[in-house]
Amino acid sequence: ETVARVPYFAYQSVLHTYETLGWWRVPELRRMHADEEWNELHHLLIMEALGGGKSWADRFLAQHAAVFYYFALLAFYLVSPQWSYKFSEMVENHARNTYTVFLEQNGPRLSRMPAPSIARAYYHRGLVYRYTDLTTNSTEHVIHDRPPCFDLFDVFNNIRNDEQEHVKTMVACQEFTTGDVEQEIDFDSSMEICGASCDVLSPMDPMFLKQSYGKTEESVARAEWKKWADSINSENDDKAKIQNSKP
Repeated sequence: ETVARVPYFAYQSVLHTYETLGWWRVPELRRMHADEEWNELHHLLIMEALGGGKSWADRFLAQHAAVFYYFALLAFYLVSPQWSYKFSEMVENHARNTYTVFLEQNGPRLSRMPAPSIARAYYHRGLVYRYTDLTTNSTEHVIHDRPPCFDLFDVFNNIRNDEQEHVKTMVACQEFTTGDVEQEIDFDSSMEICGASCDVLSPMDPMFLKQSYGKTEESVARAEWKKWADSINSENDDKAKIQNSKP
């Protein structure tokens, strides 16, 4: 999952460079890749919560592979966005198939294990990525029902379904780059459904605290700071009283 985030960041980097140089401006495409990377980030957080990042060797291999992969994808995308998207489609399809086999082989065991808190927070309240929200194949755009996320079977099933959504997106991006678009991507709808106007937020989003607790991250931090300052002032007042009471 550390490596799985890289393609979408690489694509954003190239598209941002194109915009800076005034060559090609498709900010909606960057936004879509950002949504995909956000989804992969939460996959990584879930795997880390399950102990996937405990081994130093695993972290070393994944992080260094991700750096190499990033620069390779930059070059690949500069040469041919279409083939870059095709490559990502194949990778995401492999991931989907791998998770499917994993679920088939370990279903009963996974069903007895509880879902980690980050998985419950993301799939019950976060911005869950869905390709169907990015298309105009339907006359209505609605936020999907929240997928179940109570045990590890639900978690890995949801991740497997996420990978399927990425496959669909990569197919649409290939069509977009070649002009052979059978299903038009409605980026405005994607930003409305998956963007800041969505009525549910990821637990890592700064607005999550405001929605959940009626407070912004800044106000929470300020309250904690005031609590700390009051305790210090109270301690100093007590010391002063003791000092003054001495003959």
